[in-house]
Amino acid sequence: MIDDNRRKTSRFRIEQAKEYFDQAIISRITANIAQNAGENGHYRKTINGRRKRRYYRQFAKEYDALLHACEYLELAVRYKDLPGASAHELFGSYVDNLYELDSSYRRFILAYDRLDDDDAFGALFDMVENSYTNWFLNELPMKWCAFWDDAPPTPSKSGDAAAYNSREALVPWRTT
Repeated sequence: MIDDNRRKTSRFRIEQAKEYFDQAIISRITANIAQNAGENGHYRKTINGRRKRRYYRQFAKEYDALLHACEYLELAVRYKDLPGASAHELFGSYVDNLYELDSSYRRFILAYDRLDDDDAFGALFDMVENSYTNWFLNELPMKWCAFWDDAPPTPSKSGDAAAYNSREALVPWRTT
């Protein structure tokens, strides 16, 4: 009888320790990412390795938020110079690669919104949000506009200006 109680107690402690182990991993990865440790590839590998473990489902929301934060931050480092030497190349770069930044940011925000308790992820959220808003959403339009500011004016066809100035051209179904 005593041996059965000891086994149950030790089994409970082992199960509880495994749960705490996942919590410690999540906490450690969150802190390291927020401190800009720069090992996002390693963290992604660790998180993907945890998917096969028993307690992954219990912490899936937290792991998803971390995974998408790592993905966004890796892409932000890769595309920090926003490739494209002309408006055409910048557009092509967005279509081919830079859209991934938008997508990974949105996936992170979705995963963050699904968290039951997001207090532990506050610094990580601020980091990703700051990077996206103050870097990507600031630099991309500025670079885009700089290309158009430097571009020569487009020649217009004769009569275009008159057509745009006339009210009938703008609203053809209305007559005054």
